[in-house]
Amino acid sequence: MASRPRFTWMLSALAGMALLAACASWPEGQGGQSGGEGGGLLNWPGPVVDSREVARSGALSWPEGPEAEAPPSMPAEPGDGSAVVQAALSVKGRPYRLGANGPRAFDCSGLVEYAYRQAGIQVPRTTTRQFREAQPVDRTNMREGDVIFFAVDGISISHVGIYGGNGRFLHSPSPGSRVSWASLEKQYWASRFAGVGRFD
Repeated sequence: MASRPRFTWMLSALAGMALLAACASWPEGQGGQSGGEGGGLLNWPGPVVDSREVARSGALSWPEGPEAEAPPSMPAEPGDGSAVVQAALSVKGRPYRLGANGPRAFDCSGLVEYAYRQAGIQVPRTTTRQFREAQPVDRTNMREGDVIFFAVDGISISHVGIYGGNGRFLHSPSPGSRVSWASLEKQYWASRFAGVGRFD
């Protein structure tokens, strides 16, 4: 029995390495240099890495947190992203787990899908499809509820969050982290910003 926590830790460590190019992000202010600037990658045709593909192997898992009830669905008015933000806020502090889309744990695209679903809007489940199917929005026209895409490695789209206004976004970053706020003004995220999308 004593070996199980160690085994779980080893799985988490392996998953962390697998997520280097997937739906993960390094702690703010760390990581290598990136060539991504100001949204030039939005129409980039290269490969998109998605954590859901890794999750399908079934080899990686984390213990889930305490049982939690999903908040009731909140029908959204057309063009009103506040319901999406409120749904994401209702699960702030829940742990990251690869392939999870709530209500007890989330990966980055799982949080987006969950928040929109609670607001009565169906969106794709994976980062890949969210990026491809969202309506592109100029950064100067962002509004609450828009989805923000990042190229963590500076090349391919690999992370997504929900814009909450005032230059901040909600996301589920990586193993060992929880759903939390982050700032677009931080150099780490500013240098990896790849574009904004909208689902109405």
